[in-house]
Amino acid sequence: MFELQCPNGLVKITNFLRRSGTIAVRLTSDVSNKGKKAVGYWLLTCSGMVFVAVVLGIVTVYYVVLISICIVLREVIKKTVK
Repeated sequence: MFELQCPNGLVKITNFLRRSGTIAVRLTSDVSNKGKKAVGYWLLTCSGMVFVAVVLGIVTVYYVVLISICIVLREVIKKTVK
């Protein structure tokens, strides 16, 4: 079995060459639990920011449509009163 390890020690490449002449790569990583939690919090924060952006977009569109309807109704009422 052939094994190649990166200088930083985070990634190991094993089973690089096979007897049949094909190349297969299996990557293994030794990531700490602290690192996994940091990535989890980062993903949760990003998904929260996307959710807030979508909600703000929906509220903005709703507000613009509501204001437009009010303006049109005001003009219609002005024309019917005259």
